[in-house]
This record gives sequence, structure tokens and C-alpha cells, in this order.
Amino acid sequence: MYDFEYFLPSDAAVTQAIKAKFDVNNPNKDDEELYDQENKDTGKKYFRYSRVRAYETYRQQGDPSDPYNETVALALYDGESGAKDERGNKRTRLQKGAYFYPIASRTVIKPKRQQVSQNGEEEQSRVDVIEVVVREPDEEEAAGREHQKMLLENVEGVGETNGNGNGNGNGVNGGASPHGELETAMPVASV
Repeated sequence: MYDFEYFLPSDAAVTQAIKAKFDVNNPNKDDEELYDQENKDTGKKYFRYSRVRAYETYRQQGDPSDPYNETVALALYDGESGAKDERGNKRTRLQKGAYFYPIASRTVIKPKRQQVSQNGEEEQSRVDVIEVVVREPDEEEAAGREHQKMLLENVEGVGETNGNGNGNGNGVNGGASPHGELETAMPVASV
């Protein structure tokens, strides 16, 4: 059971700048002018996210140790349809087929009630603003990522070749995609 905090950017117009900052293919991603806020003391620029509300877990179902037991999501992918991403580039990440994804657990959340201490005062242990700066990982973070990648590659079936010998992890049991996400898709039917 977890509590969740919901934050949004300070202005809806800044979402395009946030997307540009996270887009590794954007030539202007390192432009400091994309940030919407600046600390007057340090001159450091950042994106400001304001707290909207808190949620708490109401009900949780599923067994993470057996993710295929109850519910799965099915996605049909036509690799030759010429699907394009938001920049107009053709997506060719997955082979043509039907893929199913495990849903390990489902969580129902509800707005969190205000916590009141024994003396009748509202507790004030919450974060109201998050300042987000996008940067490359430092050496320690990069080493942690490599360690996690090594652990995933050692799992049986991960990183198998997909028939064309490139070993990109799009084999039967999933793996790391070239975009850095973990794919757990399994082709169940090829057309």
C-alpha cells in the first residue's frame, strides 16, 4: 500500500518544452531557455511542478510473482503499416504480430484524507513544489544502470536474438529496447 502525490507543471504551455528537454533526438534539448523558472540566487534554471493533491491506495489486486495469472493486455501491431511517431519518423521497433503484456497488479487509489495529529493540528509533512532539472546521469548513476542491465541480461531468455542475429532483446521473452525501455512483450501470433 502506497501513498501517491500528484504534481503538474506550473503552466500547461510549458509541456512542449518539457517534452523537448526529454527528447534525446531533439538538437535543442540542451538549450537552457527551455526551462520555465530560474532561481534568482543561484541562476539555476528548472521546471516547476506544483502539488495538486495526494492519493492513497484503496485496493490492490494481483500477484507480482505470477503476472500472467489474472489479466494481460493484448496489443496488435502491424509492422508494415507505416506507423509514425510524433516527429514523423517511421516506427520499426516491433515485428508484425500480437503481443501480450502482463499486468502484475491493479491498484485502486482514492483522494487521501487529511492527516490530523492527536492535538487536532493538521500534519505538515508534505512537498508542495518540485524543481526538475534534466541532465545526463553521473558516473554512479550510470554504473547503477549498467548493473541493472547486467541483471536483466542474465535472466533466462532476455537478450536472445530475434531471428536476424542482432540480439536486441526483442526475442520471445522480451528485453531492453534500443530506446532504453524494458520490453516484456511476447509475440503470441505472427501474421
